[in-house]
Amino acid sequence: MALSCGWRWVILYAWLTWNLVWKSSAQQVLQVLYGTVGAENSTYYRLIRPGYLQLTLTSIQGDCDIYVSDKNQKPSYDDCELQSVTCGIDQVDIPAYFGRPVWIGIYGYFLHEESEYSLSISHLADVDSDYMDSVEQDAAAQKPSNARPMSPKQGEEEESLLFTIFVNILKIIVDILL
Repeated sequence: MALSCGWRWVILYAWLTWNLVWKSSAQQVLQVLYGTVGAENSTYYRLIRPGYLQLTLTSIQGDCDIYVSDKNQKPSYDDCELQSVTCGIDQVDIPAYFGRPVWIGIYGYFLHEESEYSLSISHLADVDSDYMDSVEQDAAAQKPSNARPMSPKQGEEEESLLFTIFVNILKIIVDILL
């Protein structure tokens, strides 16, 4: 039985999902935050987790921008070390040598009365580990860390949820094919 063109897309989607989400050990999502911010207003977060991190800001409704600083508690367009101000998905990589705590500002663009967003915080594990180890040891010698590592149980719960979603997608595909 030959597969129609539509079925090939479903199989391709399942294969890509498997390779990009479950097989990849390079990136571990630590937390996803959801919020809203008014026009020309900011919401601030403090991040104390060590390591090489990636922040991904997705504007669900409206448009938000992200500003990051290890010096200023209220980072803005004029006073930040890292930023992303696109109309789509904003992404910022925070190097491990960046001071902690890291201050994050989410700004609501003025053309939208209220913007809704999700902020994903991920740990990037595949960055050169030898370099990262030496940088983190130097940083630890200079400044004590107040970071609390994520417990193994939290990581297992996230992995279990992803596996459950994957299994359900495969069941749907099998049901459709049969």
